Amino acid sequence: MPATRSSKAAQTDSRRPLLPAPTANIIPCRIAGSGKLARALARAISENEHNGGGLRLSGIFARNETAAAAIARNTGAPKYGQITDIRQLEGLLLICVSDDALPAVARQLAGMPAAGGALVAHLSGALDLSPLASLQQRGIATGSFHPLQSFPEGAGPETFRGIYASLLGPPEATAQLHRLAAELGCTPLVVSAQQKKQLHIAAVFASNYMVALAHLAGRSVPGLALPVTEVLRPLMETTLQNIFAKGTTAALTGPVSRGDTGTVQTHLRTLTADPFLQDDTLPAAYRLLGRVAASQALSDGRLSPETYRELLTLLSEPHGSAG
Repeated sequence: MPATRSSKAAQTDSRRPLLPAPTANIIPCRIAGSGKLARALARAISENEHNGGGLRLSGIFARNETAAAAIARNTGAPKYGQITDIRQLEGLLLICVSDDALPAVARQLAGMPAAGGALVAHLSGALDLSPLASLQQRGIATGSFHPLQSFPEGAGPETFRGIYASLLGPPEATAQLHRLAAELGCTPLVVSAQQKKQLHIAAVFASNYMVALAHLAGRSVPGLALPVTEVLRPLMETTLQNIFAKGTTAALTGPVSRGDTGTVQTHLRTLTADPFLQDDTLPAAYRLLGRVAASQALSDGRLSPETYRELLTLLSEPHGSAG
């Protein structure tokens, strides 16, 4: 069935049954947003529906109606339109918009009629439920569903399989989101509001800053004939395997973990004196991460307190460089 524009569709949509309980067979899902995550989620829900799963993609709504129409066309969603065309809240509405836009979208939705059992959930990793306060004030159930994954352009249903998804909300909301996670192939993890913020910080370290570290590695060897990430790929992959197999402290290797102060001194001289490495970010990052590594090595007894203090002195920020 071709997608229909929302204004007419919303009238038809309002005559549908109310959202089923979490134990019912089908969860009707609508998506608000048109970014990479919204597109990946729409593909995943559509595949689940076509494979006889427990989800149904009921519509795509976004500020950019053209983008919403394209997603609906590519996934078979029967309805599309702008967010203001949703008309009535019912079923499960998944908000996939930027963090800054979320409160305004919630206020738009709060002005719409709501069917019994409606649940509105955002997919922000950093935010708790406070941006949805305008909906809560109307007695509309809210929650948060955050897949702990990166979603590049073209990401599909497989991107959700085998990952964790953090769930936040009252029990009736997390029960429904638990079902959504299971249908998508995610492992659900119910968290508190504080844990959610902490988990997002951890994800930034583990994902975004891992990319930043690879970038710094590349800047450390300018002019190499091959990309540094290609040369270091076996080392990086083995390091990740060791982290998963042994844990972060046991996987730590290198001069700091051995207490090799001479090598650390040589590295710092190179980073600060090499004419091809005139980049203050490199020695600052080396010192900061070196202090973290030294603390790890001290914690499992590989460094003596004396060597640890010597390393901290070497790795401290030069006077006048703070800030």
